[in-house]
Amino acid sequence: MQENMNINIIEDDNIKAMRQRWVLLIGPIAPPQWGPAVRNRIMLDTFRLWGMNVVPLNTLSWKRRPFGFLFDTIKNVWKTPRVILAVSRNGRFLLLPILIFIGMFLNVRIALYPAGGLFAADIEALPQLIKWIYLRIVRRCDLVCVERPELAEQIQALGLQTPMVMPNFKVTPEKFPEKLPTDRLRLLYLSRIRAIKGIESLLDGLDILAEKGFEFKIDFYGIVQPDYKPEFQAMLKNRPFTAYQGVLEYSKVISSISGYDIMIFPTLVETEGFPGVLVDAALAGVTVVASDVPSNREIIDDGVNGLLFRPGDPADIAEKLEMLINDEGARLRMAKNNRTRGQAYDVKVVLKDFINKLTRLG
Repeated sequence: MQENMNINIIEDDNIKAMRQRWVLLIGPIAPPQWGPAVRNRIMLDTFRLWGMNVVPLNTLSWKRRPFGFLFDTIKNVWKTPRVILAVSRNGRFLLLPILIFIGMFLNVRIALYPAGGLFAADIEALPQLIKWIYLRIVRRCDLVCVERPELAEQIQALGLQTPMVMPNFKVTPEKFPEKLPTDRLRLLYLSRIRAIKGIESLLDGLDILAEKGFEFKIDFYGIVQPDYKPEFQAMLKNRPFTAYQGVLEYSKVISSISGYDIMIFPTLVETEGFPGVLVDAALAGVTVVASDVPSNREIIDDGVNGLLFRPGDPADIAEKLEMLINDEGARLRMAKNNRTRGQAYDVKVVLKDFINKLTRLG
């Protein structure tokens, strides 16, 4: 259970109505500390704190016991035919047809919340006949949720129902540690650590700043991809301004990063869904410097709550960071703006809207 969960019981008619029903949540559930597993853990914990009856079915156990997991799925759906399917690609293609098949014998109500930004692209890539079949399956869902407006447009372009835009969400801590003054800028990177996340260009950009004599320190947090670990360690070895700080427990991320000045998110991935680390930064009131890819562009308003740079361009990274180092007023203004925007990503706001939609759908 998350520590200091700032989630009050909401006395709302729709939530009261949901308390009278049982709901099955299928998807990866943290731990481990990454992406959709964290989101689903927060959803599960919040629903339970609100007094709702939720049965979790953790897809992370799939590989250990595939046939047992399928049996558990069928058994639980039969008992609890109201399902939130919050899964990634493999889970969508396997479990959604099973749920629709069970729906031939039972009135199964399904809310599909696909993880990541590739849902429409994955469907487009299917052979024509399979694509036609799968689109008919998706149309049987009562609700489809996506994380960003651009993803909603992609879904509609396939001829599917208008989805609900449901951004990533986190729990706002009740209190933040005091921000202590330091003699150098505090930077952080928070995400999985692998080449496609732009680690090399980030470090090259920081080298440019160091050569100009700027004083700063950057802490790296996140799971290191095993085959990338030797390369990552070698890149940090001769850079005294860097430190790897391990993996933050998801329930302590926001309060832990609130003391930093700037989060850098240099991902090269064009198909991110709604990066949870940007939600963390917003709720923590930290200015963001991020690569100019579609997902970041929808969340970071350049010059308002952060700055965007050309993906994979060390010189542009250095330029944007130098601007914020030299202009403390702008940096603090962007941090304040980011915290204000973060209110829209608070779990109470997002999940209350979700429950209202579910209740209207019956």
